Formats: sequence, structure tokens, C-alpha cells
Amino acid sequence: MAGSVVARASYEMVIFTTTTDRNFYRFDPVNRVQLGSFGAGVVGTYSGASVSLDSGRPGQIVSLNGDAGIRWANYSTGLQTGQKFLSEGQIYGNGPYSVTPLSNGSYVVNAYYGSPTIQQRSRVYNAAFSSFTEMSPFGSGYEPLGSAQGSDGRIYTLNRFNLGSGNFAFVTFGFTTAGTYLGYNSLGSYADAYAFGSILASGGRIYAGPGTQTTNPRIAWHPAGVSQTATASIATSYYSTTGWSNLVAGHDGKVHMIQSYYNGTDYTNQWYTYEPESNRFAVMYAMPYNMTISRATMVAAPEPATWAAIGLGLLAIVRRKRTR
Repeated sequence: MAGSVVARASYEMVIFTTTTDRNFYRFDPVNRVQLGSFGAGVVGTYSGASVSLDSGRPGQIVSLNGDAGIRWANYSTGLQTGQKFLSEGQIYGNGPYSVTPLSNGSYVVNAYYGSPTIQQRSRVYNAAFSSFTEMSPFGSGYEPLGSAQGSDGRIYTLNRFNLGSGNFAFVTFGFTTAGTYLGYNSLGSYADAYAFGSILASGGRIYAGPGTQTTNPRIAWHPAGVSQTATASIATSYYSTTGWSNLVAGHDGKVHMIQSYYNGTDYTNQWYTYEPESNRFAVMYAMPYNMTISRATMVAAPEPATWAAIGLGLLAIVRRKRTR
């Protein structure tokens, strides 16, 4: 564990990973304060690990690494609390990978698997990760880019289909928590393979956010359910550059996103807040990090007393090192 800790934190805290190292970083987006890091080489065995809040395990996040390892950690103490491995033993970097905890204790894993054939798949695993159900109602042509659980309890996956001639269709599929297909929602088609790349459930809505490599960032949403009409996608006007991370939701229901822009020397990480009323990203500021932020999740920040205790623990570690 490293970094600065303050005793007066907000109720919001972001946990994010980077492609620069294997740490999990804590950040208070309200007070714009760095709150240290944890997990390098333990929870994060690869750089750019996926990270999600696991509400079924209070105070814990769950990560998915390139070694097919599912690992849990207490995001306050930074200590690893458990691990499982997918039976495939490896996932590939050919596509995005993520793990979504469900309210019934199961998990959705989206990854580029090598078995039985090499392709991007969505699977819902039982809590022990000993069995799974495939979630590919129309075959491998619809690549799953991420998943979320809606307020209606259903699983939603964001999928991309190559129409040819440089055009791509984007849809969300709806499933039961057992992986049974229920229907779909169309997000439209674009001459951009990265028009959408992340999915978020918040406030009775399913949001789709821009993909990492798009230079024309968009956002769209539809009510939870299937056969719903999605809002017209919009393009933000801030940065026509790549580096978009996944969407995250605050406890106030607001939707946020991070963008990492590299100018050839340094990284600029921008924090955005989406306003549904005006259908645009309205709040933007630079986060104090010089690295590529890849994945993020929002968690409830520990109470100030907890941070004070962690701060004293860090101080004691520093003092011990100085006396050696």
C-alpha cells in the first residue's frame, strides 16, 4: 500500500487500474484527492486488470487478470481476500475482458477465451466458478464488450456486430441471471468499431459509453428491459482523442467517465460527469495522475476514522523503514 491518505474523505471513491503498472489506485473524485494504491503483483498480476465492486462481499472489489485469475480484495486495507481461476487457465488480449458480480452470487465473465474455439464470449458462472452457461444467442458474430446487472435484476451485455465495409451495429442483449436470453435493444450502427465499448446500469437505465479507441466519443441509454428505444447517441465536444475508460456511477446516480490522453510525453487524465437532462458531459477536470487509466469502478469510501487508522498504519511503516 502506498500514497497519501486523508482523514476527511467524501462518500465516493474510485478504484482504478492502469496499463502502466499492476496497482489498484484509490481516488476521491469529489475532493480530487489521491488515496494510495494496493495489490501490485497480488490482486493485479497483469497490468490493466478489470475491476468491479462486489456488493455480495461488503467492502471488496473483484478483478479479472490475464492469467484467468478472479481475485478479491478489501479496498480499504488492500489485502487480498480470495481467488479463483477459470478452467481455461488463460484469457487472451484480443478482446476486452471483465467480470460482473450478480446479486445472486453468480458472476458474468466477458473474455477472449481459447476453448472450445478462440473467440470473445460471455459466460455466467456459479459462485464457485465450477460451472458456467454460455450467453451467445446468435453465435460469435456478436462480440460481447461488457456486462451489467440492471435494476430489474436482468443481465445486460453490450455487443458489437461487424456489418462489413467498415460499419458496425451495436446492441444490448438481455438475459436472466441463469443466462437465458430474453431479447435485445438496438443502439444503432456506425462507421466506427469503437463507437461503444462500455456498459453501465444506473437508475433504471442501461448506458453505453465510448470504446477505448474512438475519437468521436458517444453515449446512449435505454430503460432497463428489452425491445426498448435507445436515446439518440451524442458526441462530446471535449477531446477528439482516444483513451476512454468504462462508465462508473456515483451513489447520487450520476454517471462518470475517465479519459487518458497521451501527448507523447505525459498523460492527461480527465474526469467527466454526464448530465442526462442536457444529454452531455458537463463537468471536466484533470486527475492528478501521469499514467494510462484503463478500468475503474465506484465504491463507498470508508468512514474518516478508517482512513485515519490506515494513515497511521502507513506512517508506522514509513518510520520502520527509516529506522532500518
